[in-house]
Amino acid sequence: MFCDNCGKSIPDSSPACGFCGQLFTAASGEAAIPAPRVSVSYASFSQPADRGPFLVMPAFRSTLGALEKGKIIRAAVALALRIIGGFALLTGVYLVIETLKLAFNLPTTATIGGILAAALLGAATFAVFQILFYRADSISRLGDSAFTVMPIFSLLFRAWGETYAAFVATLGVAGCVFTWFSGMNPAVLLGAYVPVPLPPSIPMESNFVVGLIFLIVTALMSFAVLIFFYFLAEAVIVIADIARNVGLLVRASGAPDTVR
Repeated sequence: MFCDNCGKSIPDSSPACGFCGQLFTAASGEAAIPAPRVSVSYASFSQPADRGPFLVMPAFRSTLGALEKGKIIRAAVALALRIIGGFALLTGVYLVIETLKLAFNLPTTATIGGILAAALLGAATFAVFQILFYRADSISRLGDSAFTVMPIFSLLFRAWGETYAAFVATLGVAGCVFTWFSGMNPAVLLGAYVPVPLPPSIPMESNFVVGLIFLIVTALMSFAVLIFFYFLAEAVIVIADIARNVGLLVRASGAPDTVR
C-alpha cells in the first residue's frame, strides 16, 4: 500500500510509515492518527538522501553519516577496549614477575603463598583481558539507533564493574591464601594492588582470621562495585527508553515535534 501522508510505498502489514511516521490501523490500513509535522528527525537522517548537500563531497557525506549513526564511534571504542585489554595482559605479566621476585625473598612458607598469589594475580589479569575483549565485541555488534553514545556507555559501565570485580575478588583470594601460608599481612605482598586496611585489633598470629577478613572485605567491595556499575548501565538504558517512548507518544498525539 501507499502512505496517504507522503505517498511512499510500504508493506501492507506495516503499523506505521517508515518514511514519515504516519500511523495506521491494523485492519484497514487507513491512517489512525495524523502524522506530526516535523522538520528534522532522526528517522530522516536514517533514510538515504536522493542527492547530497551542496558542495559536500561524497567521501565526507559517507564519513559524517557513519559518525552520525555511530559506526565510527563504536569501532573506535571497541578498538580502544582491545588495546587496553592487551595492555592489561602485559601489565599482568609484569606484576606476576614482580610478585614472584618478592615472594622468593620471603621465608619458605611465605614463598609458597607468594607463588600461589602470583598465579592468582595472573588469572585476574587474564580475566580482565577476556572481559575487555568480550565487551569490545559487544560494542562493535551494536546496531544503528537513534542513540549513538548511550548504548556504548551502558556497556562501558558493565565492563568497568566486571573488570574491577574480577580483579579485586581474585586478589582477595590471593591475599587470603598468602596470609594462611605465611602468617603475614596480605598488604606485604598485595598492598600496592588493592589497599584494604585490616582491623588493627586482630593480631597477625590469627592468620586464618586475618586472611578470611581480607577475603570477605574484598569480596564485598567487588560485589558492591559490580552492582553499582550494573545499576548505572541499566539506568542509561532506562533513560534512553524513556526518551524513545516520549517521542512515540508525541508522534501518536499529533503534537508538534520540538526537534529542529
